[in-house]
Amino acid sequence: MVVLKLFSPALDKPNLFELKFRLILSILGQLPAFLVGLLLALLFHRYPIRSISQTHGVIGLFLLVLALGVALFPQAKLGALHFLWSAPYYIWIESALWGGIVWLLLKRTPPPFSILDNKLTRHLGKISFSLYLLHMPILQLVIKHLATKELLAHLLIASFLSVITAQISYLIVEHPFLKLKSKLSPPSLSTEVKS
Repeated sequence: MVVLKLFSPALDKPNLFELKFRLILSILGQLPAFLVGLLLALLFHRYPIRSISQTHGVIGLFLLVLALGVALFPQAKLGALHFLWSAPYYIWIESALWGGIVWLLLKRTPPPFSILDNKLTRHLGKISFSLYLLHMPILQLVIKHLATKELLAHLLIASFLSVITAQISYLIVEHPFLKLKSKLSPPSLSTEVKS
């Protein structure tokens, strides 16, 4: 039924553009990213390896983040929708790079002091769900309404606005529901054992 609803406008009137666009943004179109994540999770649990040294971890993270920046640059330049239309296979590349970054972060030996573990990054982690949901619409609005065509200006302004909006969303929506969840959920097994 869902598949028929997805294709119904295209079946009524053959419109290849609309069909391809719906496929790219549908669950089927985004399935490769999910499958890459699933594969990496299975490999992570199936073949546990010893921790990666701090030096190798930093070098690997630097190279993966650099490769991710190179891979995402055309998407940022053209806009997400135009880029998805012209290169839908890119989701494989992007998801593999993100998966590699997460894998390295989990496998590397944690340093005694990390630039990634401080009040700012913990706070960004706390609002990360709201940030994830809001960053693309805000980026598209900034690109549409900002007079300049400079990509860096768009990214900086959109990043700032996204963090502010995510903070407001966290305080108004997410935080109250998290408090409600803790009141309504039963105590965990570890809490019962400690008592």
